[in-house]
Amino acid sequence: MGLKSMHFKANRYIQWILVFTISLFGTSKTINAEILRVAVASNFLETAEKLVFEFESKTQHKIKLTSGSSGKFYLQITHGAPFDLFLSADSQKPNELVKNGLANEDSLTTYAMGKLSLWMKYCRREQPLSALLSNEFARIAIANPTVAPYGFASKKLLESQQSSHKEPQQNSLWEQLKDKIVFSENISQVSQLVMIGSIEAAFIATSHKQRLYASCSSCIIDFPTEQYPTINYPAIEQQLVIISSSQNKPLAQDFINFIKSRKGQDLIKNMGYLLPESDKITSSK
Repeated sequence: MGLKSMHFKANRYIQWILVFTISLFGTSKTINAEILRVAVASNFLETAEKLVFEFESKTQHKIKLTSGSSGKFYLQITHGAPFDLFLSADSQKPNELVKNGLANEDSLTTYAMGKLSLWMKYCRREQPLSALLSNEFARIAIANPTVAPYGFASKKLLESQQSSHKEPQQNSLWEQLKDKIVFSENISQVSQLVMIGSIEAAFIATSHKQRLYASCSSCIIDFPTEQYPTINYPAIEQQLVIISSSQNKPLAQDFINFIKSRKGQDLIKNMGYLLPESDKITSSK
């Protein structure tokens, strides 16, 4: 073998080593980075995406969000779904997971207080709930009360409102309006029904207001926040919890700490939520 040929092969070998080394170092962050799998209630998805963007910009870690109804996530987790963290739209399901040994009690945290608003195609700011009895409101959308906390709160709100009818079986607005009600799996799908114009009224998450204002002509009624929590306007206490089977508990806790930080809580408030324990919010680092 000639000297020139030997030099050529040696150079090719060195080039191959350099390429491999550069490739290895270039991808080391990806190799070492952990991926946090988060199940998030659909009402909170847009807010969670903003929180994730801020968190990922300061760390090497990645967060994968999966959105849906809290009830379905609860069932999936009880059957072994591989989530690390569950951001529910209520407090009941995270507490049930803790009770059944499927989530860490120490991680249980109220991260936001959700609010209901009423979208109306035809604006009726005077007694808007009673106005839903009018024939012009033929279809009223709410999230499914059996799996979606915002739907449950919507039903409780209507059940608490007494009608003018004397029949005892029809003494609440819920009983009078139930034939008009269109159920969606989750609160995000309710907003989608509003945007495509297939309904005349809907109980929406207040956090979706800006999205609806930007996409369609809307009349949105906010229920008085000073009455949260009461029987008429139930507060929607949204809690999160770390899943017991998670292999990423430290990373999950880091993300929780960011959510509870001043920056995280300010972002949540700006998206239309009430803040839990605002006097205990930690400083953002």
